[in-house]
Amino acid sequence: MKPVKAHHYLFLDGLRGVAAILVMQRHAAERFGGYVFGSSYLAVDFFFVLSGFVIAHAYGEKLATDMSFVSFMERRIVRLYPVFLIGIVVMVLARLPYIENHHLAMLPELMATTAFNLLYLPAPAMFAFNGPFLVGPFWSLSSEMFANIIYAPLAKLRSAPVAMIAATIFGLIAVVATAGRWGSLDVGFDYANLAGGLARVMFSFFAGVLICRFREKVPEVGGRLCAGACVVLLALVLMPTIEKEYRMGYDLVVTLLLFPVIVALGSRVAVTGVVKSASVLLGEISYPVYAIHLPIAVAMVTVCPSIASMDGSAETDFLVIAFMAAICIIAWLLVRYIDVPIRAAVTGWLQQKRRAQFA
Repeated sequence: MKPVKAHHYLFLDGLRGVAAILVMQRHAAERFGGYVFGSSYLAVDFFFVLSGFVIAHAYGEKLATDMSFVSFMERRIVRLYPVFLIGIVVMVLARLPYIENHHLAMLPELMATTAFNLLYLPAPAMFAFNGPFLVGPFWSLSSEMFANIIYAPLAKLRSAPVAMIAATIFGLIAVVATAGRWGSLDVGFDYANLAGGLARVMFSFFAGVLICRFREKVPEVGGRLCAGACVVLLALVLMPTIEKEYRMGYDLVVTLLLFPVIVALGSRVAVTGVVKSASVLLGEISYPVYAIHLPIAVAMVTVCPSIASMDGSAETDFLVIAFMAAICIIAWLLVRYIDVPIRAAVTGWLQQKRRAQFA
């Protein structure tokens, strides 16, 4: 792999933030009774493409030379774990009143599910509390960690490009089979379709890796196409519910073709001014928005159950908008005052530990 120039890919950061907000809207509307955009679950596949691209850019050359598998996984865990842990803790606290008031016998199941999820693993059905993942969206983080574990040793191979292409083709076949089995790609979060989540991440993640490897072949694009890519993304994930007979084909076209194209074009976009500032902000809050929105929504419904009975009212729409705005503010505060300081401290400790080992 050729050395790459330093590049922050700010436009892709902005698109990641937009996708995270769309996922948040979906779950908030489901909890509070508002309108759910029928295709917004596909935003997760967009996350996977972006993740593969960014990780290949940040670690591909290092893994091919001197970075160990353990060091790579340490960095990934340090990057993801603080906010991930906060999301799980908030969800546990949100569930405790329900258990105390109604089903005290379910406390061991809650504890068991939490223990497995803290290791990025789905809880076995016999021990599970309300499904394999306490925080539903965390199925995607578990699947992404799986992709990271597969990617690191492949990146060390002399034939790494061939291996990445093979992994992408395998993922493509698995995604098509998954869509054929379930009629859509809205899978990965439940016991019946956990394997579908792994199929989704295998294709999209490694497609992102390939885009990173060959991105220099993508032409530079300007502001108009930059805005156009964003509009396309929004249109794809905001599309109203599609008739069942068209859903599988729609999901496959979006996932296998359009999302990779958007990431490839977006990787060549340079942003300035207001678009740059907005992209930086959206990129910063994207992960915490994704991680904490559902636990906080569950906590709100636990404290005030009447919220869940406001289906279709004007108050519901206002509540969803206000909730989303509040989560964005909380996410920004979380990044600045908790996540970044914790990651810096842990990274410093790990570096000091390594220096001591080789002193």
